Amino acid sequence: MTPSLPFQLVTENPGHWSAVRYRELRRRPPGRGEIEVAVEAAGLNYYDVIKALNLYAVHNGSTEPFGGECVGTVTSVGPAVTAFSPGDSVVACARGAIASHVVARADHARHAPLGWAPAELISLPLVTATAWHGLVELARLDKGETALIHSAAGGVGLAAIQVAHLVGARVIATTGTERKRAELRRKGIADVFDSRCDDWTAQVLAATKGRGVDVVLNSLTGQAMERNLEVLNEDGRYVELSMYDIKRGALLKLDSFTKRLTFCAVDLSGLMRSRPDRFAKTLSRVWDLVMAGQIEALPVTTWPFADATDALREFAKGEHIGKLILTQPDTVRLLDRAVGRSA
Repeated sequence: MTPSLPFQLVTENPGHWSAVRYRELRRRPPGRGEIEVAVEAAGLNYYDVIKALNLYAVHNGSTEPFGGECVGTVTSVGPAVTAFSPGDSVVACARGAIASHVVARADHARHAPLGWAPAELISLPLVTATAWHGLVELARLDKGETALIHSAAGGVGLAAIQVAHLVGARVIATTGTERKRAELRRKGIADVFDSRCDDWTAQVLAATKGRGVDVVLNSLTGQAMERNLEVLNEDGRYVELSMYDIKRGALLKLDSFTKRLTFCAVDLSGLMRSRPDRFAKTLSRVWDLVMAGQIEALPVTTWPFADATDALREFAKGEHIGKLILTQPDTVRLLDRAVGRSA
């Protein structure tokens, strides 16, 4: 149930938890090729933590909304929209989706399959699109190759494991806690290493008999970038997800590229904004896999909308497995006040 007063989670002062709060949302009618969605559940992603903590230090003084994906019910459609009608249950990807309502491009939305809980459904769109875009569209991961997936127990990591297995690739994984490593082993990943220990590089090379891996899907920072280059085989592909080292201008030793390596950076929010048609094709492809039962829902931890800041704090700790999801938008009662423990 959505509250009668429309709202959206924003921050006007990134870097301060107390600045994260719900503000009244001025709803607008959907334009040409757009739909409006009444939100039932919304997913949290790494970029939301980046905004809250201002880790990229690029805040320009404007109000920053949170969220990029939601599940809900279509309330209205704009001109030229034929795929959706009011009352349809949909998954939608749009900036500012942690809200009571959000307007999305119609081609950035898909019909929700029957029998899925909203929290399970919203565990998939952005992380699976990120994994597919990085591993398949950019890195061209192929059958018989090996992919090293860092932070493999998170949302993107677990989605990437499924994508890699779909194309017939072998997965080597790292993560930071024994609880997460045990979970990955239960999922059938034989080679799981500790990303917080310096010897994961030697372990990856030993697991590949010195050959190295064909693709690295990286979300680690600092010295891990150089170590990733060490474990890449000839003609290897390096896919960077975190963007942190890129934003701060970190340097790479180019002598590693004598192995004919490829370096790619993935920023799905940027892709949605600057190449919306391309993102629509990626989303369509991965959603076909979801509908066909080839991609399974991820483990989720749910928080009420009213505790959004607490959920973001939990995400920032990096201790969760799978996705953090906000549900129960009707728990938002007060606007223009700090949310959760910050209140």
